Order: sequence, then C-alpha cells, then structure tokens
Amino acid sequence: MISKKLMTLALLLIPVFMYGQDTIYVDQYGSITKSKLLGTTYRLKSADSTVNNGKIEREYYLSGKLKSVCHLVTVLNEKTKKKENQREGKFRLWYESGVLRREIDYHHNKIDGNLTTYWENGKIKRHDLYDEGKSQEGKCYTENGAETTYYPFEIMPEFTGGEKVLLLVISRSLRYPVDAQEAGISGKVLVHFVIDKEGQVTDISIKHRLYPSMDEEAMRVVSTLPRWAPGEQDGEKVPVRYTLPITFNLTRDTRNNESPNMWH
Repeated sequence: MISKKLMTLALLLIPVFMYGQDTIYVDQYGSITKSKLLGTTYRLKSADSTVNNGKIEREYYLSGKLKSVCHLVTVLNEKTKKKENQREGKFRLWYESGVLRREIDYHHNKIDGNLTTYWENGKIKRHDLYDEGKSQEGKCYTENGAETTYYPFEIMPEFTGGEKVLLLVISRSLRYPVDAQEAGISGKVLVHFVIDKEGQVTDISIKHRLYPSMDEEAMRVVSTLPRWAPGEQDGEKVPVRYTLPITFNLTRDTRNNESPNMWH
C-alpha cells in the first residue's frame, strides 16, 4: 500500500506531468487531441526495461488518478514497413474511485488469455477466455455476484439493415459536384464521425480532404444518415468513432463507396 507521503508527492507532481512536453491528451472518444481543453484524460509513456523495445503507457483521469496501464512493444509492420506499437502483456483499467475495473491479457495486439471485468463494488462482472482475439467461452455476473445471461464484451454500432443498406443509402444520396466534374477531379474523401450512445451521427469532420465542394458533399451525406443501433462495451452503451471513405469516380455511373472502418 502506498504511504500518505508518497501519495502527497505524486499529487504534487501532477501539474508537471500535465503540462510536460510528452503529455498526450485524449478526448471522450479515446482519440488524441492537441488541446488539453478537449481532453478528458492524459497519457504518459516510459521505457519498459524488462522488455526489448518495450514501453509502459499510463493514462490518468484529469483528477490525477490512474486510469490504466498498458504495456507496448514497438515492432515493424511487414505490410506498411513502418514501426508501430502493439499491446503485449496485461492491460489494467481502474474506475476513478481506484477500484480495478478491467484486466485483459494481450499477445501481438490481440486479446489472448483472460478478460476479466469488475463492478465498482469489486465483484466480478465477467470472465471470458480468448484465443488469438477470438472469444472461446465466458460468464457474466450481476453486481450481487450471481451468474446471469451471457452477453458479448463488445457490440459494434449497426446501421438499420446492415452495411449493404448503408452503402445503398449513401449512393442514392450522394451527388457529384458539378464544378468537380468540370475540373475532372475524382478521388476519395475520408469522413470522421461518431455514433453516440443514442445511435445518432455526431461530430462529423474531414480526415482527408479532396476538393472543397466534394468535402462538403461527403459531410452532407453523412449528416443525413438516420439513427444507428449504438455500440456497447461490457453491457454499457458507448460512443464509437468511425472513418467512412467516400469515393467520387468519374469513370462510373454509380459511386464506389467503401465500407466504414472503426476509428481507434
């Protein structure tokens, strides 16, 4: 147990961490933000001397209380030939009250082994067993500790009718801007948006711009999408960020719209 003196010292150091150059601020959707005013948590990385090319990433609530500890290993992606961080080992997440909320075993960036979550009263909420990212078996429990009907750890947001209907709705709504056609411009616009806890499409922005009128048209189409079934994590509704590639192609009569990809 940490002594009161050490706890006091840690709290005194918080302002230094928060305003340090290596501090990374994270918004409510888990995305990195350049502004600390938009951040709901912040992250700090340090070297992990026990693992080759290893790092430890700690995330804190703005109150200064520890939120999570994640072990990372830097590896070379054979496809992109770029270095990237992969989760390796045990990931831990705490409630702001300090009670352990989640423990997950990772191997090569996939859940591999135990996934255990807890209610804020300390009782086990679920225990799942994974093999290379795939759930093999699991049990869920009530706050009182009684076993209850099992439900998946993660449920992605779903458009009514599924992905094919989503693409059909987009293709019917999308209009190729006349000025872009006259200029002979074609290509892809990447649109970011969030499916909130109620399933509404919110926080629409452009990740990759193509041409002003085409960017505006892509945002307009996404803004008209109806409500989705919201995403869930461990039985609770959560906002999920997506990236939707919309392709404007002059060589085809139909719009070649690709499937949306979840943005982490």
